[in-house]
Amino acid sequence: EKNKVGGIILGGGGDVDPRLYGGNPEESAEVNRQRDDFEITLIQAAVKKRLPILGICRGCQILNVARGGTLRNLDDNKTLADIHFNSDGHPVTLAEGSRLENISKTQRLAIVGSYHRQAVMRLGRNLRITATGPGGVIEAIEGNAPGDPWLVAVQWHPEWKVVENPFYLAIFRAFGAACHQRMSGAI
Repeated sequence: EKNKVGGIILGGGGDVDPRLYGGNPEESAEVNRQRDDFEITLIQAAVKKRLPILGICRGCQILNVARGGTLRNLDDNKTLADIHFNSDGHPVTLAEGSRLENISKTQRLAIVGSYHRQAVMRLGRNLRITATGPGGVIEAIEGNAPGDPWLVAVQWHPEWKVVENPFYLAIFRAFGAACHQRMSGAI
């Protein structure tokens, strides 16, 4: 029987509970531990079933935590907080050979719509950094283990300007193609 689910999108939202990675609970806002626990279980099940995963903003953070990584609170640095918690956005540099570079056909994006207080600090297992922004903040991660499904997570919000920005649409198309391949049994 074919899968009824082709892939998983992990969306934005409040902070991931710092208790999950040894952080300071006093530095978090809008924590929903029930959601955290559900999404970590969902990620583990999706990886086991080789379902493609696209993480957006908080989705990037919870994916990293699900793999044993940690997060940093950008509010500790006002300059970084102002840059990254700003829907006007900022530039990012994409890693050579990453899925994101392959999708965008460039290593530098002039602006991404960014609105996050937390960011990846210590990278989780079988992940690699595939984009960085101002202040060296990690802006995207991808799975790099041999058994991983298509796994891409970005700190920015490609859904905000998907009509105006061909790269943002290309991210969703690449995710859709991976889901189609998974459902058809090609991967």
